[in-house]
Amino acid sequence: MVGAFFFGQTGITIQSIMTINSFPLLSAILSINFMIFLIFASLSLALILIIGKKYDFKYALIFSITGYLIGIILSTILFKQLVNVFILMSFGLIAIPAGIVYINKREDELKYFKKIRAAATGAGRMLLILGLGFFFTLAFIGITNQEKLKEEFIPGFLQMTIGEGVTLDDTFQGQLVDAILGSQNQLVDTILGFDEFDSFQTKNDSDGLALKTKIETIKSNLQNENTKKMALSKLKEQNIDMGKELIAKINFINQVSKLAWVLYAIAGFLLFTLLGGAVIKNLSAIFYTGLFYIFPALHKEKAETE
Repeated sequence: MVGAFFFGQTGITIQSIMTINSFPLLSAILSINFMIFLIFASLSLALILIIGKKYDFKYALIFSITGYLIGIILSTILFKQLVNVFILMSFGLIAIPAGIVYINKREDELKYFKKIRAAATGAGRMLLILGLGFFFTLAFIGITNQEKLKEEFIPGFLQMTIGEGVTLDDTFQGQLVDAILGSQNQLVDTILGFDEFDSFQTKNDSDGLALKTKIETIKSNLQNENTKKMALSKLKEQNIDMGKELIAKINFINQVSKLAWVLYAIAGFLLFTLLGGAVIKNLSAIFYTGLFYIFPALHKEKAETE
């Protein structure tokens, strides 16, 4: 329950995992609260393995699962933010028997560094099952929210690539207006460069000179800063998200957004496997071995329980 409290303090939810913008999740993983959670999670696995080693399988299973059920039920009652990971925690009911079986089997097979290696194997099997449970939980949630995740993919991608509060709309609208006005200005210069306009001056053609004056006025307006401001204002009034529209037209990103639900599930499984294999498994083995040395009574034969 202590570990559950610190996990709740990280703010990590299923929703924070199922998004392309992974920066908030990474920030939470690097927090002190998450590190403390990893320590207590590792200690919990070590205690389950010790019970599995100390008692016969049947009684070890009863003690471990009963304690685990009490822990997850109380945790979800006391810490409401953990309700959305209750399904994941329920996979522990499958993981516990696997860990107990492997700790006994592996320790009997090994000759050197038996305890720490056996504990690592037992914890690893438990974490593998929990990781698969994590994958199936994310996949189930993802497939039932497939359209929503697809719609959120591109906005999340934009937020991740250019940051909070900035949009591609702000970045590119000015450049788009400059390009349009520049193109029109070049067209006016081309027209004014025609020889016919020079002949108007020579022939003193009033109509021709009036036309030339109007075109020169247009050129002057195109170069005026107020014209650019008016064009930007009208473009923004249309409420077109240029960034979203442009990226949506990139076929690869569009196709990836359709598979967002399964990509999130795979990414979640890989992240869980990385943290589990690199941190929790090894810490659990260290705690398991250390507790046996600190409390020599644990070395006694399996306790007989009537």
